[in-house]
Amino acid sequence: SPQLVPVELTAADLKGPPHYGDVLLVRSLCNDGVLALSLADVPSGLLGEHNGVYCAPSTIGAVARSAFSILSYENKSGPVCYDDKVVLVSAGGLHGDSKLACLSSTVPSMGSQSSDQRVTLDVIAGPGIPYEAVWKILPARFDQRLGSLRQPIGPDDSIIIVHAQSGKRLAGLPVKCRTDFGIEHEVSCLNTYTKGTVHQLVGERLGTRHLTGYGVKPEFEENKWRFVRSPAAAVR
Repeated sequence: SPQLVPVELTAADLKGPPHYGDVLLVRSLCNDGVLALSLADVPSGLLGEHNGVYCAPSTIGAVARSAFSILSYENKSGPVCYDDKVVLVSAGGLHGDSKLACLSSTVPSMGSQSSDQRVTLDVIAGPGIPYEAVWKILPARFDQRLGSLRQPIGPDDSIIIVHAQSGKRLAGLPVKCRTDFGIEHEVSCLNTYTKGTVHQLVGERLGTRHLTGYGVKPEFEENKWRFVRSPAAAVR
């Protein structure tokens, strides 16, 4: 399958922050899989219904379906910083040089605050990127968010990827499903927050507090990710 062709990971500064244009993997800290496409071999008129996004086992390494690149929605260059508006683009060459295949999520007209959102691939042929394909990146550690705004992302940072239009977090779920490539994990836009007195008491016992004065609860592992840019770390 063309989706399993090996792809070379590239990094402008492997020991420093990720840069715009780097080719990398996006690894879930919940299920240890990597973000990957599943494009069914169907007529072109039906492709919009089959552009699935899942978490594939990390053992697939850097292949066409798992390679992504970061573009700036604000036409920035250099290192990627927290709170930048970014676009995650398929870097596997599956859609030709004239099209951008962007990670996207559409806000439903009803129940958008209480339900999860599908994550799909939006293939763009013309100029302009729809806002449904724009994301922001936050530190996974809640107490670092205010101080890290507009600061470069660290090379090994755990991150939260937030859908800019809805505020929903990209989630790599423990739920499994069958795809064209076997059993993989579901991906969604879904906020998974800590809650309840038990988590507060555990946090206090460990010397940390899961809730802070910012008025928002920290996320569980489903919402946490890490960029993988080293070929040696691509497969484990």
